[in-house]
Amino acid sequence: YFGIENWALSLFSMVTALLLSFSNIWWAYANMLVMYKVISRSQIIKSLIVVLSQLLIANFYIFEYGLIIGNVIGLLISVIVLFTTFDIARVFKESNYDSIKRVMEKYKAFPLYTAPQNLTGYFLDNFPVFIIGFLYSPATLGFYFLSKKMVQIPGGILGSAVKRVFYR
Repeated sequence: YFGIENWALSLFSMVTALLLSFSNIWWAYANMLVMYKVISRSQIIKSLIVVLSQLLIANFYIFEYGLIIGNVIGLLISVIVLFTTFDIARVFKESNYDSIKRVMEKYKAFPLYTAPQNLTGYFLDNFPVFIIGFLYSPATLGFYFLSKKMVQIPGGILGSAVKRVFYR
């Protein structure tokens, strides 16, 4: 996506996507087991590590990928915290091929309805960011993204907390 000249940014983006997928899987599994304390602890740790690592990288190193590296470090620590809180033998015992197949057959219509909705929501939410990134300077894009996040914070905090509880 970012081209050959920015292979490091592409690599960090792929690692971030992979770690985000792992953390979402573990959060969903913890939610299924009603382990809200574990979910809360891992999200707090992730947020603290992301902010601290981004600030440390920004203060001690002038590095253009500092925000992405901070996000990768926070996600990695969060996945490690989630991974270490589970009894791995129990996870593999409950997650055999037959149980996964049973769940897939039972809920096979769920992705058919949610995938298009999520894809459309993602593109509509991020379309202005892509357009501003192509038409304006990175500073303008940064100000837009910051203001967008500031507006979304109050609803996001309450919405994500309620969503996690009722997701089951």
